[in-house]
Amino acid sequence: SGNLSVIPNVKLSGMIVGLTLSTRPEDIYRAIIESTVFELRRVCENYSAHGVKINSFIATGGIANKDPMLMQILSDVLGMEVGCLGSSEATALGSPVWGAVAAGCYPTLEETSAKMKLPIAKTYYPDPARVSAYEKLYSRYVELYDYFARENDVMEFLFNTKHK
Repeated sequence: SGNLSVIPNVKLSGMIVGLTLSTRPEDIYRAIIESTVFELRRVCENYSAHGVKINSFIATGGIANKDPMLMQILSDVLGMEVGCLGSSEATALGSPVWGAVAAGCYPTLEETSAKMKLPIAKTYYPDPARVSAYEKLYSRYVELYDYFARENDVMEFLFNTKHK
């Protein structure tokens, strides 16, 4: 779907750099996870650059409780604790929160949210050694990201070629 956050361009696509004949499927899977989390970090840094500081991270949904490797990578790449809510349907709690305010059960969304919030089931903590390793990878990711998304048109060219 392209990049819709840091560089709003629907013609950008993904790519995998550094494949060799010995690259295994699990290496590709991990690279996809890491690049997804790197992109999330780019988004968080973009928010911070525009005055919205992110101090903590809560992961919701089924994957947060089903994939400890992803959650640990998220914690290591972001360099912060990542809490996982104990429900795979945590995002569905928004409607009852709004409903409780509309029904007059609580006066504000903040108070309702505080009363109805779900507990953190598991917390992942950044591992300093992995944080350091990911810092090096992330700087290369940003370098490649900027090169392929800002400095040349190869991804747009491929998009236009594919969609003709």
